[in-house]
Amino acid sequence: MASRPKITCDKTEIVFFDTSGKRARVVNLTYDKIVSIQFDNSSVKKLFGLKTVPSEKISITVRGASNPLVLFEADEKEYWEQYKKEVSAFCKDNRVSFHNNLKA
Repeated sequence: MASRPKITCDKTEIVFFDTSGKRARVVNLTYDKIVSIQFDNSSVKKLFGLKTVPSEKISITVRGASNPLVLFEADEKEYWEQYKKEVSAFCKDNRVSFHNNLKA
């Protein structure tokens, strides 16, 4: 089964496919709902929590939500570079606060 991208950027909207809860949901985020987007280095537990691997992550802080929407590179390697390029361009075009904390 082919995987689908979890982040899709439109001109003024990001569509985020959130699989973090019990049920998957699609979140439509217009630029005015997004407080900030941040790229960070992180780590993710794999193999039933026995192994920790380094990973990059994208965090989208949404107005009115208690927790940010997070996506890890370890789970999305196929589309990761596309996500980073599209999200950074979206932030620039729509004047959304953007922080790239990745080591160059």
